[in-house]
Amino acid sequence: MIFNLHHVRPVEIVCLCAFLGFFSGAHASESVEQNTAEAWFYDDSDLLIDNVNEGELKFIEPITEKNILYSEAGLKITESSLQTGWVELQQCYRNLDSISKTDIVYRYKNIKKLKITSLDRIGEAKVDGQIIRLKDISASAYLCVQAKIQILEKLKQGGFYLSNGPYHRKFFDGYYPYHVSLNISYPGDKLELNRISPASQAMFKVIDNTGELFIDTWFEGILQINIEFSNKYKIKSD
Repeated sequence: MIFNLHHVRPVEIVCLCAFLGFFSGAHASESVEQNTAEAWFYDDSDLLIDNVNEGELKFIEPITEKNILYSEAGLKITESSLQTGWVELQQCYRNLDSISKTDIVYRYKNIKKLKITSLDRIGEAKVDGQIIRLKDISASAYLCVQAKIQILEKLKQGGFYLSNGPYHRKFFDGYYPYHVSLNISYPGDKLELNRISPASQAMFKVIDNTGELFIDTWFEGILQINIEFSNKYKIKSD
């Protein structure tokens, strides 16, 4: 998914999916818009330009003294998903920046039934195919959506593979703090977690209970999450 920024705050942030981007371009055509963007750029109240991360993945301590962009997503893998690859997505973006106009462009290979479920501090929001068009976004706005996405891949050797990312929050050539949580429900009687990359570690929390996988992380840079499930019970040949 990509957010295309048309007026202020030229930032890029990638969130979730096969590809999910956020604020991917900036095209200020009027001098007033340019001045607004420049004034924000030189204001270091939100971003510390001197300490910019250039893309290397770095897990960080939670930031509590200011609002940080937060993507909270849920994926539901059903028994039907094991046959079709279609997974149910519910996702909320919180602590959005103040922006005049932007588009959220979903670039999953296959997506359907995309709809907005709730929002706040956004003047206008509408679904246009695989795009959500937003106008008049106030600071700390949020947006929640749901859709069906075909991202579960069956492996030749057995089991299933699911990839999410890359996640990143980008400002020009730098990457800034981002908070992501992901909850995946799956048929616990059919599948079990085989491996996940990155591995569970400080600031990349992974909790796996039968039928439910929870990930929570704070980071800078570019994050790709790859998950492999194995079949819980192998069928023995005669």
